[in-house]
Amino acid sequence: MLLVSKPIRHGDVIGFEKSSSGASWGWFTDMNLNYVQVATRKGTSLLIPNEVFVTQNIENLSYDDTNLRLDIPFGIAYESDLNKAKTLAISAAMRIDRVLKIPEPKCLVMEYGNSTVNLELRIWIDDPKNGINNVKDAVLMAVWDSFRTNGIEFAFPQRDLHIKSGVTLEISPNSPRPVAINSPTIEEQL
Repeated sequence: MLLVSKPIRHGDVIGFEKSSSGASWGWFTDMNLNYVQVATRKGTSLLIPNEVFVTQNIENLSYDDTNLRLDIPFGIAYESDLNKAKTLAISAAMRIDRVLKIPEPKCLVMEYGNSTVNLELRIWIDDPKNGINNVKDAVLMAVWDSFRTNGIEFAFPQRDLHIKSGVTLEISPNSPRPVAINSPTIEEQL
């Protein structure tokens, strides 16, 4: 079926579920009656059974068009200037050579998380054969440098503890541990 319908061509970049080798995309290099051969960025070849291409979702990242959108999530602290962060992220992405200027990068607020305002930087490249993660790395490093220079804080998980009621503790230098005032002793509880 694959040999007749030809949903992939030699050199196409395809995305698939992460394999045991850690790969999630690669270049189509060969097809026979039993399997499709995919070259990975690690220099290995994956042999993917033909049935996977019929029964599972496989993305052909370069079939009709080589343009590919990459979604890069990150979070900033609630105290940071959100509009400034979005502007800085877009301008940092524009400085990376492989990021297309048209369509231009976009930065969207995705949600208000527990510890962060979660954003997503959407960029386009036209050469997925040259790698995807290396572009994401370059963009994230440019965003990091820009944010550090301009006072935008990346968030980290944190919790605020609010005590509604408590027991007053009396600390005495002779006491081995704090003693609660106005709380029943063990003998009184029994």
